[in-house]
Amino acid sequence: ADERSQRALDLTAEVIENNPANYTAWQFRRRCLEALGSDLYKELRYTEEKAYDTPKNYQIWFHRRAIVQTLGDPASDLQFVSNVLLEE
Repeated sequence: ADERSQRALDLTAEVIENNPANYTAWQFRRRCLEALGSDLYKELRYTEEKAYDTPKNYQIWFHRRAIVQTLGDPASDLQFVSNVLLEE
């Protein structure tokens, strides 16, 4: 089944918590966010936490880029990226 619900979104968070490099979980998370009309700025905050935990995880950065593109406001992400690079 292709369930795109709050329950499914919550399950992606559990999968990501156990394996942040799971591309499928991030991809399905984006689909759920879109279907639910979720607050994408809240999603950026969620990815910030994950990116600081595993800054070299490509899946997080790909997901974050997709969210920023959907928002159409890349300038809002520059400070965060700069902070992560400085810590790295």
